[in-house]
Amino acid sequence: MRTSVLKQLQDLDEAIETRQTAAKIVPKPDDFDHITLLQSLQSALIFRIHILKHVPLSRLSSQPTLLKRKHLDDAITCLRELISLTTHDDPNRPSCFNNLVATLQMRHTMTDALDDLDESILMCRSCLEVTPDGSEEQPGYVYNLVIFFSLALNNGEIQLI
Repeated sequence: MRTSVLKQLQDLDEAIETRQTAAKIVPKPDDFDHITLLQSLQSALIFRIHILKHVPLSRLSSQPTLLKRKHLDDAITCLRELISLTTHDDPNRPSCFNNLVATLQMRHTMTDALDDLDESILMCRSCLEVTPDGSEEQPGYVYNLVIFFSLALNNGEIQLI
């Protein structure tokens, strides 16, 4: 049985590479398999970032921040494509927006890039627009929007009059 975090990371890297290759091969528009691959790929990329927390820095061949940033960028690209491929009435569309918001927020925390914060606010609004009224997730999405407005206020992007 494989219990080594490093071995898990190697296995996950192989799974990510395989998914990336498959996503390039599978037809894109209106193809359920392509959407499923993108969902799986972005999940694997985010999971890899969480695994990196458990790997000693001396065991990594590159800078961990650069590795995390690359995988965050790749996950954001996947999520943007997923959103573009899902129909407006797709029940998974709000969660795609919410996952993009969370991933943008991770990258903002890492880089302090205000563009990520701005996009988080826009995507939060979009998420709320496609979330049915009364949905169980709606309060969480509203809370996220409040948090991002607070961060923008603290960063001086929003000024109170």
